[in-house]
Amino acid sequence: MGFVKPNTLLYYSGAYGGLGVAAFFVISGFVIPLSLERSGYRVSSFGRFLLRRFVRLDPPYLVAIAASLALAGYYARVTHTPLAFSTTQILLHIGYLNVFFSYPWINPVFWTLAVEVQYYILMGLAFPSLKKPKLFWLVLAPGCVALAVMIPASGYIFRYFPLFLYGIAAFHRQEGVLGTRSFLLIIFCVCCSAVIALGLASAVAGLVTVLCIAFVRFAPRALSRLGAISYSLYLIHGPIGFTIASVLVRRIPEIPMFVTILLSLAACLVAALILYRAIELPSRRLAARVKY
Repeated sequence: MGFVKPNTLLYYSGAYGGLGVAAFFVISGFVIPLSLERSGYRVSSFGRFLLRRFVRLDPPYLVAIAASLALAGYYARVTHTPLAFSTTQILLHIGYLNVFFSYPWINPVFWTLAVEVQYYILMGLAFPSLKKPKLFWLVLAPGCVALAVMIPASGYIFRYFPLFLYGIAAFHRQEGVLGTRSFLLIIFCVCCSAVIALGLASAVAGLVTVLCIAFVRFAPRALSRLGAISYSLYLIHGPIGFTIASVLVRRIPEIPMFVTILLSLAACLVAALILYRAIELPSRRLAARVKY
């Protein structure tokens, strides 16, 4: 947020929040193949797999689009600035297509969902290759790493292949395909490739995440509950948090900044809980009815 002064404790407390995206991709790299394996997925069910993912994810996403537009309209009105969204730009969000037509996202975090959808498509088609670990790790994984280096565009999946490979390695270890030594060797190699493609910070964030997936066997109840609403929170934390904070800074400037941030965080959590219970949870239940 532009109204947080740089080089302060408050600034540094959130300066590296973007590394959560790395953790997000690693977790997805683990969870999606694990879900496919446990559900008996076959490529012949590719259409139903995509249907299940879209039924699960799209309703909260569409609500987040509407909320982002509404809050952007409110901000434009109170600041007397034009609302700079075109109809084409908005409609492209429905298919996660903005990146392919060089239109900016209404909510900056939506680009990660587009990368996720690209991963779903690739995983749905290439899942049988995970059944052949030698082929995958000796041929396909190095090819993915090469693409990560050669195609560094941020809106496409290629650059983030090392993060998804972290998760796939954890999946193979979970399923007994990789022993601990092989797993550690693979994630070391993946980490090196992630440093080249994404930088040291993202590589380390991904490494910490995959090690937690592989070796940590406890989760505090509070974190588990927060994890349940994490998708809804991720979708709306930007527009809700920015709007609340900007209103407080403009209308009540005497409030200490840390109080403003805490109030914004509280508003984000409340909004996420409402979105989760009203939209996301019913969507999850509906998606569970789509069988392979």
